[in-house]
Amino acid sequence: EDSQVLTSAFGSIYVWSSSLKTYDAAFLNNYMQMYGIRSAVISANKDSLTQARVRDFVKANHENRSVELMISNNTLKADQFDQYITQLGISDWSNIKAIHLDVEVHTLPDYKADKASFLNGYVQLVQKARQFCQINNLELNVSIPLHYGEEVNKKLMLIVDNAYFMCYENTNLSHISKKLNPLDKSKMIIALRTNDFKNRLEIEQKIKELQVIGAKGFAV
Repeated sequence: EDSQVLTSAFGSIYVWSSSLKTYDAAFLNNYMQMYGIRSAVISANKDSLTQARVRDFVKANHENRSVELMISNNTLKADQFDQYITQLGISDWSNIKAIHLDVEVHTLPDYKADKASFLNGYVQLVQKARQFCQINNLELNVSIPLHYGEEVNKKLMLIVDNAYFMCYENTNLSHISKKLNPLDKSKMIIALRTNDFKNRLEIEQKIKELQVIGAKGFAV
C-alpha cells in the first residue's frame, strides 16, 4: 500500500558487503520500499556469497528503483579494470543502472608523499571505467572525499554522471559548502554516514540544513 511507504530525506543508500552477508535480497528490497529509497549502491567483490546476494538483489529489484554496482578495491588500476569486472561474475547488466567507483586512493600508505601521481592514476581509472560504461550503456558514478581539490574534482565531474562527496566526520555546513560551492551541483550527491549521527532524525535534520548547497541529492 502506498500509505505504508515512508518518505526518505535521502534518495540513495549504500549496501556494504557486510550487510549483504547478513541480509538477503528480499529484506533489502523491502527496507527500500518501506522507506521510499529509490537507489541502492551495492557492494561488489569476488566473495561467492556476496556475488550470489548481488545477483539475487539485482534480479528482484523493483522496476522503480535503481542499482549501482559499487567497486571498492582501493588498489585497482586502470589496466586492471576489465579483468576485475569479469571476475565479479555479472553476466547480465540489464538491471544495473551504473558502475560506482568507491576507490579511495587517499587511504593508501604512500599517498601523502606522492599525491599528484596517485590522483592522476585515479583519474585514469575513472576514464577507463567510463569507456566500459559507454559500451555497456551504464552510468558511471564515483564516491570521493572533499579534499582532492577543486581542480581534480572538476576534472572528475566532467567524466562521471554523478559524484558522491563523502562528507564524513566534519558535517559543518560552512566546511562542506566551502568545498562544494565551486562544483557542478547537477552531478553532486552529498553522502553522509550513520556513525556521525545518533539516530535517523539527526541525519534528516542535517540533510535539511545542507539543502542550501543545492546538491542533486543525498545518500547515507
